[in-house]
Amino acid sequence: MSILYLPNYTPTSVNKLLSMHWGSRGKVKRGDMDIIAHFASVQKLPRATGRRKVTIRVVWPKGARMPDPDNIKKVLLDGFVAASLLVDDSIKWCQVEPIEYFRHAGEVREVFAIFEDI
Repeated sequence: MSILYLPNYTPTSVNKLLSMHWGSRGKVKRGDMDIIAHFASVQKLPRATGRRKVTIRVVWPKGARMPDPDNIKKVLLDGFVAASLLVDDSIKWCQVEPIEYFRHAGEVREVFAIFEDI
């Protein structure tokens, strides 16, 4: 099992991406992928070689509007694939558990992704 920690990170929502011009969309999505790849590298997480189960836990400030789980899942999974934490985000290579949300009293926004080889 390995855990990716993304501090002070708010994943870009698919709704936001779809409302952008196609040129801007690619740059913003690439930024999310770069952030995920950076933290995966710094934390020395092992590359995926087979099927993995991924559990995503999002910590969000109390009172802040929570993003829809399906709205951030695609961006995160694409980032995990780009960072080689998943071979692919298809069901053949990845079992995605429902996103879990936790509230925090402060202004903390962070994401934890737990990867387990299966």
